[in-house]
Amino acid sequence: MKTTPKMVTFLICVFMTGCLVNTFNNNDTKNTTSSTINHRFSNIDDLKSPIWVIKHSDTPLFNHFSFKRRVVDGPLRAKSQKKIALTFDDGPHGTYTQEIIQLLEIYDANATFFMLGAQVELYPEVVQSLVDKGYEIGNHTWNHKDLTKLSKEEVIFQINETSHVIEEITGERTILFRPPYGSTNYEVERVVKQRPILWDVDPMDWEVKDSQSIFRLVIENVTNHSIILLHDIYEWTVEALALILPFLKEQGYQFVTVSELEK
Repeated sequence: MKTTPKMVTFLICVFMTGCLVNTFNNNDTKNTTSSTINHRFSNIDDLKSPIWVIKHSDTPLFNHFSFKRRVVDGPLRAKSQKKIALTFDDGPHGTYTQEIIQLLEIYDANATFFMLGAQVELYPEVVQSLVDKGYEIGNHTWNHKDLTKLSKEEVIFQINETSHVIEEITGERTILFRPPYGSTNYEVERVVKQRPILWDVDPMDWEVKDSQSIFRLVIENVTNHSIILLHDIYEWTVEALALILPFLKEQGYQFVTVSELEK
């Protein structure tokens, strides 16, 4: 069969059309895969957690943010020396402390919990769960009194009774304490034979009561070796933590206890 110039031109056109079709098909496949991945990681249900997530609407919390999950591990994590300590006051709480534990486990995060003796007495099983999972426990007095306004005997009661009830559950006495309101002085520290721990990042979750605002206040103020003050007794703090943990992990931060922060 004799090949003419018109036939050659026709065969070239057919070949080029086939290449273009394959290219478009490949691009469609990549775009679909990328879209699926982004959609999966924009939903909080895909963070390996049980279906405990609290939502204010029908839309999952993470859908309000442009959120892409990247695992920070191995050599990348080894390079980073940035550490922060998450601390939680006023608990334990029968519901929210457990939800915080679940979030911390997802992101391999440690934390320190400064507990009220009265709450420890109410929820000993939560305290035991925290200890079993390796979290650090600190003393936050019996019922959140301003220690600078108490007598020496009252201060001793606030600290010793809380240490005692924690020791009954955990088998160990606390060595860290956080004064309520951060209020302390020489007289208090002379009586309390435990190390006082304050903070440098306070999103005021007890007052703000909005997860997105708490999230922004934390990420705008956190630096290497920050101690972040939160409370494990509020629903909105749990929601804020679900945003704080992945964001700061993405920035190369490691979440450690207060004691580990100083090592």
